Amino acid sequence: RSSELDPLILKIKTIGALESSVGYLLPVRIMQAGNDSISSDLGTTYFVIRASYEVADIFMSEGGNEAVPHSLNNADTAQTISFKAEYTGDNPENDVTVSFKADTTLTDSFNLRNGTNYLSLPAGSYELPQTSAIIPKGATTSSSLPVKIKTKGYLVPFQSYLLPVRIDAVTGSLAPSKKLSIDPGKSGTYFLITATRDGIELTRMWYAKNSGSNDLAAIANDVAAYKPDLLLIR
Repeated sequence: RSSELDPLILKIKTIGALESSVGYLLPVRIMQAGNDSISSDLGTTYFVIRASYEVADIFMSEGGNEAVPHSLNNADTAQTISFKAEYTGDNPENDVTVSFKADTTLTDSFNLRNGTNYLSLPAGSYELPQTSAIIPKGATTSSSLPVKIKTKGYLVPFQSYLLPVRIDAVTGSLAPSKKLSIDPGKSGTYFLITATRDGIELTRMWYAKNSGSNDLAAIANDVAAYKPDLLLIR
């Protein structure tokens, strides 16, 4: 005579624990059956667990392996550039929080990969006032975050410096079938910062053939009154 017990519940966590489409084996065996003997063939059940997710990639809008150039004035006050994150797939059911980090340790690997020799932006010359942004529920893009950069006293004019900014972490509560992931190909932005010298304003004045004036004294008076930095006569 055989009897059947009420089924037991086995709870399995997938998000953050199992890789997508990888098979995991979970043997469950009978440990004790009262006074009854346990069959060596039928006393164990082998569950094969596979997790399947809809992956939602988070990436930086200007992310990639190419440098993003910015030319800034050689000025006393800090200047601002910006960055943001994006979400692929259907719009998120809840807010997604994205954390960022300036990471100058990535400069060497960038130079090695691209055959360049950029210096990292010097410490103290940049600041991330905010290091996290939210991709709101129902949207695919976060608000822009600023990077404040000081040039004068920190950067050599016309020399380019690299500032890598990368996604540090993503968090959010999505549907059970969805998994947040950082796109490895666009997880960081490499800002290439170049400071230019302040421009020089020149006042110019010129006289040409057939200009209508033959009075050299009058011309001299005009030049003295106008005080040009550059005088052209042809």
